[in-house]
Amino acid sequence: MAVREPRREWEVVVRAGPAATLHGASPTPAHRQLRRCRARGMAVVLGSGQPATDVDPGRVAALGATVVRRRSGGGAVLVVPSEVVWMEAWLPAGDPLWTDDVARASWWLGEAWVDALRSLGFGGGSVHRGGLERSPWGRLLCFAAVGPGEVCLGSRKVIGIAQRRSREGALFQSAASLLLRAEELAGVLALPAGLRQAGGEALRRRAGSLAAPGGGDERAFPDPVAVEDALVTAVLEGTT
Repeated sequence: MAVREPRREWEVVVRAGPAATLHGASPTPAHRQLRRCRARGMAVVLGSGQPATDVDPGRVAALGATVVRRRSGGGAVLVVPSEVVWMEAWLPAGDPLWTDDVARASWWLGEAWVDALRSLGFGGGSVHRGGLERSPWGRLLCFAAVGPGEVCLGSRKVIGIAQRRSREGALFQSAASLLLRAEELAGVLALPAGLRQAGGEALRRRAGSLAAPGGGDERAFPDPVAVEDALVTAVLEGTT
């Protein structure tokens, strides 16, 4: 006779503030936690190991943004309030969703995002279950390459996921692109003009958004809170 595992509870919290504050020290509770992160102000967010010299401070300032470093890996992301849905999930070490295989660790979150997108009318989502895609632009720009657990609609990445692991647990940081600002993000790179343009084109080829899932003409995208709600529901109903 099969025995059904009891459903684990999630604590759902809202964190609001400048991106630098949200990417600062975060709690590591002994239970599951799902975080709605709502940034105030525009920010160019670099990966934990990404050199600060990858971006031009003057160009960042001209965009009206600040440079922030997150505690997880990957390339740069442009965080614009109401245009990016930023959700985090914390798993304590030993949780049933925990795996020591870093490449597989975020698959469950990618699957939840696929369910969330489907509930919003975006079918055809898929979780990338291979290794990190090797791309000359992926090191610089997060959405220019696809990594484990991340989600594509068709061939275009719309959900980015990065993780930070410690003895206490794992923090999964995910971002849903509602509107793609490829040229603005590539435009702050500390590169000659021709290469900045090439970076924007590479980003347009690989990334999509909920406003233009296939990379074509943009349309109205879902309310950010509705996207948050869809993921919360998918996580609460789809995990044990």
